[in-house]
Amino acid sequence: MGLPVELPRVRGGWRCILADNPWSFNDKGSRIAPDAMTLRVRRGRGRSRLYRTMPLVWIANLPVREIAASSAHLYLWCPSALLAEGLVVMAAWGFTLKTTIVWDKVTKHGKSAFGAGHYFRGAHELVLFGVRGRCPALNRSQRTRFEAPVGDEHSSKPARLYELAELVSPGPRLELFAREERPGWTGWGDEYPKGGSTDDERRTGCRLHLSPAQGRPDPPVRRAARERPRARRAGGCLVSAQP
Repeated sequence: MGLPVELPRVRGGWRCILADNPWSFNDKGSRIAPDAMTLRVRRGRGRSRLYRTMPLVWIANLPVREIAASSAHLYLWCPSALLAEGLVVMAAWGFTLKTTIVWDKVTKHGKSAFGAGHYFRGAHELVLFGVRGRCPALNRSQRTRFEAPVGDEHSSKPARLYELAELVSPGPRLELFAREERPGWTGWGDEYPKGGSTDDERRTGCRLHLSPAQGRPDPPVRRAARERPRARRAGGCLVSAQP
């Protein structure tokens, strides 16, 4: 049973889905993770909240398997520190991992990026590529690595991945947690289009409203969460059992 969220639908289902989930890192030692920035804002020590995050159980229970075609591709942005969680979400959404795509980050001067990290300084991001059913690639000559500059905004993603998806995967195409409009794609998310208002959320079918002050769903979502079937643990995380 999924969250009470209305996702865009199309006849026959979406054959290409790209998702940039608002992962919750729960990293108390970080000053730049979205959770940490939100906490600093609540304590009066930050200027702006980056974006609202979602717990793993909510992401995994989004009704993606209900809107995806029986044969489809999934491009799932996944931080290296949350690789296990990414695999849980991919399975919950009904897809099987086939490979990973690596974004090698470079600066505007063409040098390797020098990101954050507790052990190593991050210079790349991963995309988990999954397949549902039998959905062959339209183009089999694309590499699993690409270079692109880091954007000016936190968590902004390069256009190159959209280009790869358009070359490899059939349409129609849907982007979850989108920020900007793109020709040939349908977008959905809390910030779609970029800087969207409540009217924009209603227009795109976004019905999951998080509490800015406490990072929890509004009461109707909390009540629905209590009514879900008993959850099970998968990969060390609490995920509701699929019907």
